[in-house]
Amino acid sequence: MTKDLSSRANRRFGWLLAILMVAVPGIAEAADNMADLKGLSQAALGASQLTADGQHCGLDLERITGTARRALSDVGFAVRDDAENRLTISAVTTRVGSDQCATAVMLGVYAKESFFSSITGWVQSGYVVLWQRSLMIATPVGAHASAVLDATRRLSEQMVTDWRAQNSASPAVGSHPEGRQMAGQPEAAKTK
Repeated sequence: MTKDLSSRANRRFGWLLAILMVAVPGIAEAADNMADLKGLSQAALGASQLTADGQHCGLDLERITGTARRALSDVGFAVRDDAENRLTISAVTTRVGSDQCATAVMLGVYAKESFFSSITGWVQSGYVVLWQRSLMIATPVGAHASAVLDATRRLSEQMVTDWRAQNSASPAVGSHPEGRQMAGQPEAAKTK
């Protein structure tokens, strides 16, 4: 029975790894064609529910979101519950045998945009991807929660690096929609 459970866990991990091997290169290629982070200064932070295996591997959703929140807030990026733009972190975990866990950690930045739908015949709103990256972590159970927090920090720092690079050349004054002003832009300039 134990061998059968371990075999099923290995198959699940294999499928997860296969999906990521296909998806991650596509994400990296699509990143060049995504909308940019220019002018983005605030977003609401949310997290996808943990899988049952994630809980068994010691993951804590509050610690994961707290790690991302600190990394973003420390550089002046406003994490606000009422912002229209969204940052979402997810950690999809599977057990590999009795002593290993594997997690795909993903951080995405999404902006709310409106568009005319020729199918419905009216304007609709939805979220578009501005930035998205992921990391795959596989560790023994006891080290897994710490490794996922480290991956969350690394992804948050990469987002901040890209955000800074795109906003360093942005003009300080602009007429961007709510939440798309540069961090540090004077309030008077935002209200013009």
